[in-house]
Amino acid sequence: MAKHRAGTTPSFWSVLVLAVAGAVLCAVVIGTLGIGRPAPKHATSVAAEPQIVITVSPSATPSPSLSSSASPLPSLSPSPTKRAKSSPRATRSPSPTVAAVRLSARYMVTGESNNGFIAGVEVINQGQQPATWTVEVTYSANVRLGQVWNASVQRVGSTYRFRANSGAALGVAQKAQFGYIASGPRGSSRPVRCTINGRTCG
Repeated sequence: MAKHRAGTTPSFWSVLVLAVAGAVLCAVVIGTLGIGRPAPKHATSVAAEPQIVITVSPSATPSPSLSSSASPLPSLSPSPTKRAKSSPRATRSPSPTVAAVRLSARYMVTGESNNGFIAGVEVINQGQQPATWTVEVTYSANVRLGQVWNASVQRVGSTYRFRANSGAALGVAQKAQFGYIASGPRGSSRPVRCTINGRTCG
């Protein structure tokens, strides 16, 4: 194989190889950069589209403010209280006081023996109006009454109930006396109980 000498011209094949290599390199570069390609129809330029700027205020929902110019509420002033007219109270006239009825009775023994005694009762009206009376005398079971004067008598067990014969009321400051003869052992003349209209004999 013959060596090229210095200063000789390159061969035809060397020039052809270099030309082809340069063409391939240019084609690769053009394909990579896309020079000479027509722009697609659906593509739009970014610069041609208008930019939409949305500004958001810091407070999205304004808080409702109470306006001082609102119509004031009607003030409810207390209406004067109407006082009911007090009807004059009916003055009660003092009822007449009923005079107290006060009757007193005094029991006494006027005579006594071994088998009986004689007793009497005095009734006095110390009140301010006439009044009827009932005297009750209770003895032991073995006392029996005989004769009675100035009164009617009714026996209820061991109790003897005396009333005025006529049933009339005893007048103011008046006295009434009645008596009787009783049979019984000595010492039985003392009654167990003596009352006039329910009050104890004096």
